[in-house]
Amino acid sequence: MPDETLQSLRQKLNETLQNAVQQSPEYQGFLQAIADAEDAITQMNKTDNYGRIPIVDGAKRLELMRLYREIGMKAENVFRSDADKTRRELVKKITALAAGNHRALNSFDPEKERKTLPALLSRVRTLTLDARGAALQSTIGNQSNQRQPITFLDDKGRQISGVFTPKTVMNVRGSIQQKIEQIKSRVRNPAGRQILDSFMKKVCEWGAKQKNMDIRTWSEDQKPAMLDPFLQWVGSGPTLSQLNRESMRDAMNEIFADELQGADICSKIPKKLLWELGQTVCNQSININVNMLSGKIPDNARLDSRNAAMSAMAELLGVPKLLARSVPMKLITPDGRELEGTFMAEARGLDSKNLSDEAVGIDKNAVLGSTEDERAAIGKGFKDLADLQILDYLCGNVDRNYGNMLYQFTERKKFCGAQGIDNDCSMGLTMPAEDQAEKEMAALDNMRVISSSMEKAVSNLTPESLRFCLRGFDLSEAELDAAAHRLETLKNKLQLDKQIRVQGNELVEGSFRVIEDDQWSRLSMKKLSK
Repeated sequence: MPDETLQSLRQKLNETLQNAVQQSPEYQGFLQAIADAEDAITQMNKTDNYGRIPIVDGAKRLELMRLYREIGMKAENVFRSDADKTRRELVKKITALAAGNHRALNSFDPEKERKTLPALLSRVRTLTLDARGAALQSTIGNQSNQRQPITFLDDKGRQISGVFTPKTVMNVRGSIQQKIEQIKSRVRNPAGRQILDSFMKKVCEWGAKQKNMDIRTWSEDQKPAMLDPFLQWVGSGPTLSQLNRESMRDAMNEIFADELQGADICSKIPKKLLWELGQTVCNQSININVNMLSGKIPDNARLDSRNAAMSAMAELLGVPKLLARSVPMKLITPDGRELEGTFMAEARGLDSKNLSDEAVGIDKNAVLGSTEDERAAIGKGFKDLADLQILDYLCGNVDRNYGNMLYQFTERKKFCGAQGIDNDCSMGLTMPAEDQAEKEMAALDNMRVISSSMEKAVSNLTPESLRFCLRGFDLSEAELDAAAHRLETLKNKLQLDKQIRVQGNELVEGSFRVIEDDQWSRLSMKKLSK
């Protein structure tokens, strides 16, 4: 919202408020919080006798951050008290703007930078990259997630490389249905077109029977998940890139046996077109299995912005370098089109496919390093993994596999750090049990260690602050509630384990062991795994 300010949005909100609502304590508190922030901004923008705007110092930074948080806290009261959609949308816009400004201030270090408030808050504006006249590299990724590698200079003249992902909305049913319509236009046989018309319903019903589920209990958005047994049946599975053509034909013959009356499916739908449909279903299986089932991300939800939401959470917890930084971006393509999306900076390290044998093998009984500096570096790597596990849990990230991390090594090829990438399978409604993992997401009882700094950050974080941090990333209220619920579950677990330690009892299986930040270098792999 680069063209909107707190003042302009507050004026719009006032115009929609009727006297009865305006006098409510919830709105009074919210509007007062906005006014307090506006007053502080006005003071911080006052010029001196030479027309200069003052530099933001540490005290002013902290005070303005407090005022923005107050807007977020008061907004929660409004959300609980007013169901009017128009007003709620304006409150969301105001809160998202305040949250963005808060993030800019949170990442600002007045000891290292000299910034005026206007220059500082310009960081909130969506990064716009004009690529007209430039030659862009070929896109990478699959059909449902095309990413554009780009390199540009930031406002300090530094070269920044990474990938731009256009706004990606998960639409499993729509993607498959679109392919069905394309194929149907090329099928001449009326019986084949009728089969395509009933493909979704028929295959979903068949899939439900394979899982012994009642299709009537599934909503329209959940039904595409029933395509998973179909994929298993035809020989692909959700992680394989190729289908088995013959098995697919056999499965279709079985599913549509009544319609075919002994004929072969390929006599109604050409094998080539049937194969195109199978490939589309296979591509969507990633969304079906990882996002819809494990992450509980609803169909028609935006995916790319979840990377930026996780980056915001990492900053809030004091570990911004744990992820490849992601921010909203608008890309103007060489042909002049404007694309909304998300930019993810290039991560530091090697992917799991390019590790040397020396880098992979760390004997759990061996000394971690030969020098104090090397042991400290290796300890930092283990702390990164422990912190990343907590971050993934809070964000509901169900896809932290080996391929979604880059690994860093010392000159002697000892592991010393990690960065997470591709975090778009996060921020859903998933709420795993303490003792039961959810796909690639560890259960709390399976986590053995937590850094002292991360424990402190989690303990000091409130559900209201977490919700405020995640405003502005196209997440639903239910998804914000789920993130807050995961936080409360984790905090309760940490508090219980702390009581056990205070009582001097041995930690039971499934309890956290808190490691001081300067003590990781003293632990071996064997000790860390206990």
